[in-house]
Amino acid sequence: MQQRTKDGLWALGLTALMVIVGLLRLSTPLPKGQVAIELAGIIGLSSMVGLNLRWGAGITTVATIILILLGKADWMTALDMMVDMIMISALIGWQLPRNIKVTHRQAIGVGVAAGISQWITAEVLCGIAGDAFAHGSGIMPFMRLALPTTLLTALLYMLLIPPLSLLIRHFNWQPPKDGDRPQKPRSMVIDLSDHQGMPKKQDDHHDQG
Repeated sequence: MQQRTKDGLWALGLTALMVIVGLLRLSTPLPKGQVAIELAGIIGLSSMVGLNLRWGAGITTVATIILILLGKADWMTALDMMVDMIMISALIGWQLPRNIKVTHRQAIGVGVAAGISQWITAEVLCGIAGDAFAHGSGIMPFMRLALPTTLLTALLYMLLIPPLSLLIRHFNWQPPKDGDRPQKPRSMVIDLSDHQGMPKKQDDHHDQG
């Protein structure tokens, strides 16, 4: 019960922070509308690694709905967040127990994957929306117009998600209980750890080759 209370407080705080950042979002005008720099998603996606997938998905969903009701987000934002959440969930194996340490390289991998996913999804959605407004003039012109903004957003995702997710997880990591066998993080699909743990014989073999 104590852990649930702690999780609830974290969820409330991160949801409020995500809404505040969403209210302060920047946007770039386009001939047929505008493209927003969606920095709020960084908080929700980081919480999926920092807390767990269930809490992170709930934070992202609730905050996105609130932003839509406040007129600061639209269906493109919601769809973009959904794709990013699915990407991260698949990347870390649909679960991430809190007694598993997340390395810096793994966090960077999550940030890079989220940034690429966000960039591709945003580009496609901007192209589709622009094509719909222009009555079938093609998606490529609008994708080119939106490229600077979507690329900047993706770079910010790659830069900010790793440290924020590690910071949240630092305060929510639970050490393994006594008697538990140390296990490899099977739920973490990406394995970006260094290869210094290679057996010595193999190292010697590679050196000789």
